[in-house]
Amino acid sequence: MKGFKGSYRVAGILLSFALIGSAAAQETAPLRTRNLSPVVSIFGLPTWEAALETDSNELSLIGEMASHYRLSARGEEQLILDGETWRASLLYKRGIGERWTVGVEVPLIRQSGGVLDDVIDGWHAFFNLPEGNRNRLPEDRLDFRYSDRNVNAFTIDGSSSGLGDTQVSFGREIGGDSRSFLRAIVKLPTGDGAALAGSGATDVAVTLLRRGLTIRWSREIGYYWGVGLMRLGEPEFLASRNEDWVVLGVLGGSWRPFPKIGLKAQLDYHSRFYDSALDELGKDSIQASIGGWWALDDRRTVNFAINEGLVVRTAPDVSLHLSFSWEF
Repeated sequence: MKGFKGSYRVAGILLSFALIGSAAAQETAPLRTRNLSPVVSIFGLPTWEAALETDSNELSLIGEMASHYRLSARGEEQLILDGETWRASLLYKRGIGERWTVGVEVPLIRQSGGVLDDVIDGWHAFFNLPEGNRNRLPEDRLDFRYSDRNVNAFTIDGSSSGLGDTQVSFGREIGGDSRSFLRAIVKLPTGDGAALAGSGATDVAVTLLRRGLTIRWSREIGYYWGVGLMRLGEPEFLASRNEDWVVLGVLGGSWRPFPKIGLKAQLDYHSRFYDSALDELGKDSIQASIGGWWALDDRRTVNFAINEGLVVRTAPDVSLHLSFSWEF
């Protein structure tokens, strides 16, 4: 009887793979989250991507929003970030040739006073998280500004929108087990600098993602990690302080408790983008994301996540992520 039970268990696992189809790759696909701090997101900070199968296509609509509240001054630097950033991206990827994947992402950026202040206050109160003096200023206002040595680098005090910087990527699976994906990303200066939607320069990044899938207790558990290096072009803003190189990293895992619903947790890391005494500019950042996915069918998937900065002041208070992907 034990042998028959084991056979039934194996058959059930194989059947779940057949029902999910391409959605099984979700266990080892990173969340497409990024640091949306206005002084960081002007650069080409890439999200982490997995490879596509040959001759397959993916079209994704990605929506993100982040709330900012930072008042900092040290030495000759002063920074105010009080408002919200909304980012909507259209991403197209295609698997071509032997193990190759190409992609292009075009974002729209909006800076505004926003609507999330009450939600974030409730979030902090529920989990007993520090408020960071968010109640010192009126809610739902927009004020982004930075000055250095009495020279104003940027000021945004009215809602603004614009096209963001376009990212083009080329990647290839390497190794014999198809678990490693090497990717090059070029960010082109198509963004509207007046809306802090781009840096006005070209950035280049190289990332390596490693991933795997295992079965525990008749459930699929995925894991992934990656490292990367980014070369920054000279930005329109804060050019005297930006770093030339930034180190990137990701670590995450997933669990699929139901046939079409799974959970994910992820840590995103990047080294500092500026040589600055301010924490918001001059410290390395780590963000934690908790979310998951819902496979509508074997080709359409919804991903969702909530993101919180673990290194205080280096990332938005809270970021929300929602995306829809269609493979064809």
